[in-house]
Amino acid sequence: MVKNGDCRIFVQSDIETLIALGDTDKPLDDTAKDLVYRQKERLKEPMKQR
Repeated sequence: MVKNGDCRIFVQSDIETLIALGDTDKPLDDTAKDLVYRQKERLKEPMKQR
């Protein structure tokens, strides 16, 4: 998330993370670890595949 003055700008990954955290019955810690792993994998992908 980027803070622009008084306005907060959410990037797509922030929105996906908030949705994933709200839509799970798993413990938040486990969900957060899964999300971190997925984000690391996405960062390894070439830009054209995103």
